[in-house]
This record gives sequence, C-alpha cells and structure tokens, in this order.
Amino acid sequence: MAMIMADHGNRHERHWFSPRSSSVALMSSIAPLNFLSATLVLDTSLEGWTLLDPSKDGVRAFRYEVVFSRPFLTFPVVHVGIVGLDVSNSDNLRVRVRALGITANGFTLQAETWLNTKIWSVETSWLAIGG
Repeated sequence: MAMIMADHGNRHERHWFSPRSSSVALMSSIAPLNFLSATLVLDTSLEGWTLLDPSKDGVRAFRYEVVFSRPFLTFPVVHVGIVGLDVSNSDNLRVRVRALGITANGFTLQAETWLNTKIWSVETSWLAIGG
C-alpha cells in the first residue's frame, strides 16, 4: 500500500491505494477523477519499428495506438515516462517519448530517436487522469 497526501489549506487528507492497481477513482470537489495506467514495451517485434536503423537524416519515430479500457468523459491529462531501455552502447543515447492526439478514448504513444542511436526496445509507463 502507498499513501497520497492531499493538502486542502488547513485540512490534510491521506488516501491509501495499491500501486498494483491499474484503475483508481478519487473524488474532487468539482467532479470525480478517474485514473488509468499501464506499462508498455515497444520493441523490434512490432511492425514498423524504425528505431534500430541508424540514419544521418532526421528523426525516426515509432507510434503505438493506446486505447483506454474505458473512455473518459473528457480529454484526460496523460503523463508518459521511460522505465527501461535496450540500446546500443556504440553511440550517444537519444530518445524521446510523448503522448500525441489525446482523446477521451485513447492516445498515440510516440517513441523517437535520431542520428546513429540504435534502440532495440523502450519500456514506457503512462498515467491518464480525467473525468
């Protein structure tokens, strides 16, 4: 179990949650908030993977469509992070991940690199928060 501390001026609240859960619902004074999260491994086994082929020209990007297990009522805020990498040590590490095209039903997760960087896999974690 983990704890979230919420500061509401003079009133402090503690909320307990299980870090293994993929969906948590919290209430706010404005509207209920929903949380969805997952960890994804993007790698060479996926069709269209271009992050392993070095190029001197421009950015190489791989996109993966994420569909939420249940839609949000409005567009959520999506946070994306890198939790693991498998890369060549023969050149500099250049990698960027981001959420694009966010809707109430999902988003596009993009991983990108450039120049001579060779990436075999990018393990990502995302969290969507919305009504």
